[in-house]
Amino acid sequence: MKLRCEVQVSDHQLCIKKPGKAAFAQVSVGRKPGHKDGPIYVMICTAQNRNGTKYVIWKNLKQIFGKFVKDGKATVRFMNPPHDLAFSKANADLLDTFLKVVKLVAQGKGLPDESLSSLAPASLKQVERPVTSLSVMSPSEYPMSFPKSLTKLMICNCRLRRVSPHVLSLNLLTTLDLSFNSLSSLPEQMSQLKSLTSLSLAHNEFVTFPIVLCKTDVRRTLLVLDMKHNEMHSVPSCIKECEKLQSLVLSSNKLHSLPQCLGHMKSLTSVSASDNKLQYLPGSMLRKTWELADFSNNPFNLSIDNSTQAASFAVPSLAEWSARSVVNHEVQFTKEDLDLHSIQYVQGAHFCVCGSACFETSVRATKKRPLWATSAYQGDVPLQMHFCSLRCLKLFNSSKR
Repeated sequence: MKLRCEVQVSDHQLCIKKPGKAAFAQVSVGRKPGHKDGPIYVMICTAQNRNGTKYVIWKNLKQIFGKFVKDGKATVRFMNPPHDLAFSKANADLLDTFLKVVKLVAQGKGLPDESLSSLAPASLKQVERPVTSLSVMSPSEYPMSFPKSLTKLMICNCRLRRVSPHVLSLNLLTTLDLSFNSLSSLPEQMSQLKSLTSLSLAHNEFVTFPIVLCKTDVRRTLLVLDMKHNEMHSVPSCIKECEKLQSLVLSSNKLHSLPQCLGHMKSLTSVSASDNKLQYLPGSMLRKTWELADFSNNPFNLSIDNSTQAASFAVPSLAEWSARSVVNHEVQFTKEDLDLHSIQYVQGAHFCVCGSACFETSVRATKKRPLWATSAYQGDVPLQMHFCSLRCLKLFNSSKR
């Protein structure tokens, strides 16, 4: 059993604790070489002490503090010597397994030999701190391969036209910056980046929004998406599938409109779409207060303020009622459940200011209102709104907002 993480050693008997500095280490549970029936130890090997420091477990383990195992943190307390071994930045699953093995040994329970390691000195590679961040700023710096331990990767000014499979195999990546390249699409294999939270595709050649971000597992983890300085003309409504997205940067594109779903994305708090060709904003933007809402340098038509008439409403068809229910209740469906025409119909939903889906039986109007935001485009903005019912129309017209 071996674990690689940071370890901090301190003496728990001292009145004033002076813990040592955390060091990257290889932590092993096992017996000394050639001692098949000998005692089982926890051994800590570092770059400064590759031979390792050993702590016998049987009748020597005092306590395990494992409240934060899911965060890759735990502390093991020994009686002799009176040391606390504080583990951090560990793989949560491996740390949990490590603690279970230590507990079983402390309880005197037998373990299969494959669960234990031979406590030999560690190699230099085993105790070297893994590379977690890398910046590649020119084609001449581009490596043949990338360290599997990377969590942050920046590849800029490399004239990339596609994302390398080597990059897509880095499943620990949380931050990926591919700005200032020549990308125009993303591969389906983006789904392999299961930890990705921040993605920058700024200053590339995207003409259409990369749908793969909405249709693969990336949509479940992505928090920040930067696509400024591209050539996009629209953003699809399926962006609402990025359920955890908090910040969306779309500045300096060729956008004529934004999807109505933006205001209904619960996690989204920051939107920047300055320097585009927007004539109006989605009415759903009024539903929440934004931390940042930058829509400066757009050709807004502030002379439009349409009125709406109650007589414009009609009774929705059965097909529309069904489609509204599918969207409002987030019913999952596949091509086996619905025909292509029905799928296209459902995906073409508008959203009323109340948040409900509506289709052809709705009233659309453009209203001028100020946005509520900590930092925002100053003054009124034209908002294209949809009303799914007479009640929603009356409520909106009677509100001060």
